[in-house]
Amino acid sequence: MIAGIILLINMVVASASTWLGLRATDVLGNLLLVEIATFFIVAGILDFATSVGIAQLRKVLFPGRGGFSTSGRRDSERSALVFVAVGLILSLIMILLALFDMSMLRP
Repeated sequence: MIAGIILLINMVVASASTWLGLRATDVLGNLLLVEIATFFIVAGILDFATSVGIAQLRKVLFPGRGGFSTSGRRDSERSALVFVAVGLILSLIMILLALFDMSMLRP
C-alpha cells in the first residue's frame, strides 16, 4: 500500500513538473531524496522508541506502564526493517535515475 501511494505521488509530481516545463528527472530525484530521508528517519524512531534506555526512562516517568519487552522490541525491529528496505529500494531507484539522467547528457 505504501509503495502504491509513493508511486502515485511520484507519477503526479513528474507529470506536473513536465507540464510546468521543469525537468522531470530533477524534480523526481529531489522528491525521492526527501522520501528516502523520511523512511530512514521513521525507521530510526521506531527502533529507538523501544530500546532499553527509552523503556527505562518511560518506566521512571510513567510508573504505571510496562517496561522493556523482547517481543515488543522484536516487533519494532521488524516494522523498522520494512521502512529501511523501502528506503534502500528508493535509494537504488534514485541512483538508476541519476545514471539515466547522466547518460542523456552525452552528445
